[in-house]
Amino acid sequence: MRRDKARGIVLKYMLPTMLLWLFMATGTWAISCERTASQDQVLKEAELDPVLSVSDRTVHEILDSLAVHSDLSVWVSAVREVIPDFSVRSMGIVGTSRLNLRALPDADPRYWEATRLALVYSPDGRWGIDFHSAFFTMENGKWVAGWDADTFVRLYDLTKNCSYRLLMSGPSGGFPQAVWVDRRRFVVVGSMLMTSQSPSREWIGTTLYFFDLDRQVLIRIAGPEVPSTEYWDVVRPRLNVWRRAKFPEIKW
Repeated sequence: MRRDKARGIVLKYMLPTMLLWLFMATGTWAISCERTASQDQVLKEAELDPVLSVSDRTVHEILDSLAVHSDLSVWVSAVREVIPDFSVRSMGIVGTSRLNLRALPDADPRYWEATRLALVYSPDGRWGIDFHSAFFTMENGKWVAGWDADTFVRLYDLTKNCSYRLLMSGPSGGFPQAVWVDRRRFVVVGSMLMTSQSPSREWIGTTLYFFDLDRQVLIRIAGPEVPSTEYWDVVRPRLNVWRRAKFPEIKW
């Protein structure tokens, strides 16, 4: 029975998850922004390792805690307004892989002051996550956010002045929230607009991306299907309110 339930979860959520995954940026994890040829060879060999196994119980215990004791509770509560019986326990792991990240050029110094105000910082202050996909302009003494067509998530290592692209999507996808588990692990919420012709319907497929920097592992967890109208009328406005409260120095 448990195996049939798990198979049903995978079949139900695999399509939106895989589509969002196809938009993800590719590259290579590096210890610093500069690599030698020997480092490239080591990393290339590491990428040949098989997909890592992970305990469903461990991941769901972490999500259970985040759903109550962190900002992820905002997303969970918003989804429950549309799907009352939603629980993170109902979400299934649909993929586990090694991190493939690439060091990016330094942030535009014109916008760095605003960018640092909009980062979600790790507990030790070393890392910062930018999930906004925004650019900034100064108006009347306050930073004002504008939006790019494509969406992305970027991780800053503030001790080495490096940044890495984590996820990337086209206009139909987005990443409305990021939450730290501890100083080396975090979760990013992803969404993707999905449509069906027969029967005709439109919905938002959701995915949680669980990053573990110590193990260099990315775990993809399939979330609920939220009807698009309810998503834009209920879920996304709740997350927008959270964003404005979380980053009050910027006009969103």
